[in-house]
Amino acid sequence: MNAKWTGLCFLALALPMAHANQASPITKVLQLMSDMQTKVIGEGEAAHAIYVEFAEMCEERSKNLQFEIKTGKG
Repeated sequence: MNAKWTGLCFLALALPMAHANQASPITKVLQLMSDMQTKVIGEGEAAHAIYVEFAEMCEERSKNLQFEIKTGKG
């Protein structure tokens, strides 16, 4: 979260420079970093959703196995 705010502040400071010179290498780097940050956050959220689904499946399977062991049915 702190890195996000730092990146946004850095980008906000660079925006006036972007209007003065559209082809600035610094502006390009800042844009690439912003795009990468958005991509990484999206990938992280997708990976977290997959993990949550997998963890849920494991919990359910564990409960079923415990029930089968307790009742002697399989």
